[in-house]
Amino acid sequence: MGVRQVFVRFAGCNLSCDYCDTPASGFDHPESCAVQIAPGERRFKELPNPLDVPTTLAAIINIELESPGHHSVSLTGGEPLMQAPFLAELCPELRKSDLRAYLESNGTLVDALSDALPHIDIVAMDFKLESATGIKPATEMHREFLAAAVAAGKDVFVKAIVTSSTAEEEIEECAAVIALAGRRIPLIIQPVTSTNANVQSPFAAQIMRLQVAASRILDDVRVIPQCHKMLGLI
Repeated sequence: MGVRQVFVRFAGCNLSCDYCDTPASGFDHPESCAVQIAPGERRFKELPNPLDVPTTLAAIINIELESPGHHSVSLTGGEPLMQAPFLAELCPELRKSDLRAYLESNGTLVDALSDALPHIDIVAMDFKLESATGIKPATEMHREFLAAAVAAGKDVFVKAIVTSSTAEEEIEECAAVIALAGRRIPLIIQPVTSTNANVQSPFAAQIMRLQVAASRILDDVRVIPQCHKMLGLI
């Protein structure tokens, strides 16, 4: 929290979560993408999709040159691992430019992760709680995903979106799965911010109870809102 990243948002997702704040990213083949010209100024140029690796890399490097000192390049979506071969080609080029690859994933595509993992520096996995997503839990896939990332020696943490419907028992189950891969893996509890009227944010006391419940199982449990939305960087 508090550091800058270059965001590369991939189209296509294998899930459809109720709280999704980027539903357009679920489209498989958008005609174009917006490339930021000046960081923070919301000025963009449109490029036709699909972008190839050299074009993507050039856009990333231009942003870093314009405003140096980014923590990492966030590969987000949608679900980036739906385009794992592209990641396997792009990420080594990022390293050549001294940029770290930070993968944000829904933690369900374990086979695709194995192909991309050698080229990833940081793994941020979403733990999909049914109370927030409205979809069937992917607990076993999350367990395998975390185990693979930890075994590869990656810097790993987990994020769980919580809503007014999230119970302590559900966050305890989440924490227990994470603990199988390591009690020291950080869990970020993130109160939902959603445009879906059926998805409501948890109240303050509820958030605290969820944190306490998870902290009985894990060593590092934090509550962090979506800071980029608070700052208007969307």
